[in-house]
Amino acid sequence: MLKYDKIVIGATHSSVLYSLLTNTPLIFAKGVETHPFDFHEAGTDLGAFGIESHDYELRTSDGKRKIIGAPKHHLSDRILPALSLSGLTPFCSICKAIRIEGDTLKIITTGNKSFEVKYGELIVFDDSEVHGLPVSDESDEDVVKVLDWFNVRQGARHEIDYIATGDKFIEEIFFHTPVRDYTKAIDKDLVAISNMPRKDARYAYECSETYAKFKVEKIMKSSGIKGFKNGKNPNWSPEKPHLPRFKYVSPKVEHVLREIIPNPMAKYEDYDKISFSYDTPSAIIDKHMTTMDTYALKLLSEFSRWMQ
Repeated sequence: MLKYDKIVIGATHSSVLYSLLTNTPLIFAKGVETHPFDFHEAGTDLGAFGIESHDYELRTSDGKRKIIGAPKHHLSDRILPALSLSGLTPFCSICKAIRIEGDTLKIITTGNKSFEVKYGELIVFDDSEVHGLPVSDESDEDVVKVLDWFNVRQGARHEIDYIATGDKFIEEIFFHTPVRDYTKAIDKDLVAISNMPRKDARYAYECSETYAKFKVEKIMKSSGIKGFKNGKNPNWSPEKPHLPRFKYVSPKVEHVLREIIPNPMAKYEDYDKISFSYDTPSAIIDKHMTTMDTYALKLLSEFSRWMQ
C-alpha cells in the first residue's frame, strides 16, 4: 500500500502543471488529451518551463490577425517525462480505473491488478474513469466542446488560417496542413469547433455532422474561399470589369470525425478530504509561481537545456 499526504487525480494540462509546481503525486486513468488547436492565452509566460514565450498570429477571413499563445501540448509533452523520472506518477500510463473508498484509492491497472493508495488530501481535476464520487450536477444542459474534423475537397488553397463566426454552433474554424495522403503542402483541411449543450451535440439534427458540413461550406464561401476554376463568367466583359472573370466551384468538405469533449468535468461540491479544481493552466501558474523549486522542475530545465 502506498501512502501520500496529498494526491492529484486527472489527465489535464492544469493537473500536470499543479503536480509539477507543488511536487504532488499525479494519478490518471487516461492520457492527457489535447488537440492541435488548444492554445495558451496570448502573453502566457512559459519561459520557466523551457518553452519560448512566443505568441503566434493567425490570418483571419477579415484580413486581421488573431493572436494566440503556444499550443498546450508543447508544455504537457515536456512535463510528463519529468514527473515520471521524479517519481510523481506512481502508476504512469498503466492505470485503467480509480475508485474512491473513504481515504483510500483502489487503483486497477493493466492486467487487472489492484493497488491501494492512502491519502490525506485529494484534489480532483478530471473525473474520467474515477468511481465513488458523489452524484454530480451534470445534465444534458451542460456545455461541451465539439470538434468536427473535415477534409476539404474544394477550396483547400487560400491564405486564411482562422475564422470566427460568433455562433455557438461552428464558433471557430481552424485550417491546418492535411495529414492524409495525396495532398500537397499548400492544401488545407479544417476543424470546426463548437460549444453547445450536451444533448444538442448528441441528438439535435440542427447541430448534427450534416448541418455542420453545410454551415462550414457556407462560411467558407462567404469568406471568399473558392474551389477550382470552372470556366469563364459569361457576364464578364471589359465594360464590366467589376465582375469576376472566371467562375469557380463552390467549397466542398467531407466530414471525417466528431469529438465531444466535456468542459472540463462535471460540477461537484468539495467534501471531507476531497476538493475539485477547475482552474485553467494560466491560473495554476499564477497561483504557484512562487513555489517553483521542485526536483521535477529542475529536471524539466535540464531537458530544455539539452533540447536547445
